[in-house]
Amino acid sequence: MSTTPRILFVSQHAILDMASGAALATRDLLELLASRGWQCGAVCGPTRDGRKPEPLVDDLARLGLPVESRNATDGGHAFRVHHVRSRGVPITFFDPDPTTPSPQVAQTFAGLVGRVAERFEPEVILTYGGDPATRAAVEAVRKPGVKVVFNLRNFAYRSAAAFRGIDAVIVPSAFARDHYRTTLGLECVVLPGPIVPDRVVCERIVPRYATFVNPLPQKGVVWVAGLIAALAASKSPVRWLVVEGRAGIERLGRCGIDLAGVSTVRRLRNTPDPWADRKFELTAFLVHPNTGNGSSQKR
Repeated sequence: MSTTPRILFVSQHAILDMASGAALATRDLLELLASRGWQCGAVCGPTRDGRKPEPLVDDLARLGLPVESRNATDGGHAFRVHHVRSRGVPITFFDPDPTTPSPQVAQTFAGLVGRVAERFEPEVILTYGGDPATRAAVEAVRKPGVKVVFNLRNFAYRSAAAFRGIDAVIVPSAFARDHYRTTLGLECVVLPGPIVPDRVVCERIVPRYATFVNPLPQKGVVWVAGLIAALAASKSPVRWLVVEGRAGIERLGRCGIDLAGVSTVRRLRNTPDPWADRKFELTAFLVHPNTGNGSSQKR
């Protein structure tokens, strides 16, 4: 293996999904490695975390990156392929017809991944997601000497079955490593999340808000809704910036907490690049009461 191994990301989950923390972290990792001379690529599907995902090609166009698309068929089933390059990383997107049966989608995606891998010749496969299409695609490119690394960035897994045949599992913290060692007997390697400075460093700070990102139950939305209500009742001057992700601001109103008349909350929609907006520039402090539960996934 070379000193800078060729890394190919493979998953049904779209690596340019701006509502997915796992996608953002994986994209940042590949782009940082590419900027240092590593050969990195990706082939992925259309699965995104957005509440109402728009067509994949439209979602890609929002990013402002040139997209090359073509029609294709496999076994009589039509699909589209989109090619994008993001900061030195070539990405191939699989975009199936929504009427195609799931088993055929998995088979077709695995075939596309195999063709991309044949040209790319990866030495490391980076992946995440426990869905059948992702597992089939990884198996399609598994060869002697090729290592498979699972980028595990949540607490949603309840079974070790998703990690069979995986050579290494990386997690962003010692807490995550200890959690999976205790719950699944899974040994993980701690690799802190990548940080791209030009996405997080603000040229100026105008701190106005307490910022809360992605108002989901597993992110602590009930606790935050109660805090907002309590502060508003006490006439606190604290103002809130709620940044939408997989969930929208309406989740605050579904927590069983009376927020009627509360005028201290401002909504910020999810953007193609979360650092293109001004949320960090306007943030006095970031509220992050992650419960650590994640969403239940059956394995």
